[in-house]
Amino acid sequence: MKRIFLLVALVTSLFASSACGKKDDTTPVQPSKDSLEQKLIGKWKITDIGLDANGKVVETIERECQFVEYLANHTGNMIAYDNSDCKNHPDEKEKNTKPFSWRLDGMKLYVTFENTPEGFSSIKSISNNKIIFENVSREPSDPRFDLKVVKIDVIFERLN
Repeated sequence: MKRIFLLVALVTSLFASSACGKKDDTTPVQPSKDSLEQKLIGKWKITDIGLDANGKVVETIERECQFVEYLANHTGNMIAYDNSDCKNHPDEKEKNTKPFSWRLDGMKLYVTFENTPEGFSSIKSISNNKIIFENVSREPSDPRFDLKVVKIDVIFERLN
């Protein structure tokens, strides 16, 4: 009887020690705060920079009432305020939100809005407070820019 008790005690201690191994004590791996993905997450102000064929700035257009927001779950929102004084006083009743999903592949940001094909932008540079997307082709019908503009860099500046 004493041997059975010792055997049960030995087996129990083996199970107890294996159940408390190092593997159970690890925490899930979180993306680094300096990772490209973590730098992207937040709300951003948008500015378009019109470039000529030589890459020189021709025009700068700040999208005063339009913002983009990237969320940690790979979704986001394009946000636009339609009220006349939206730069100083954004009116939540005049807010239009267009949701999207996003993913990164290297230095390319892919975005998909509902019922539209996936599009991408190349990231020229990124920091915690600023992102520059390079060489977005100008649509000939885009009336915002001078005719000398052939390419557009888009600059995001962090709001939060």
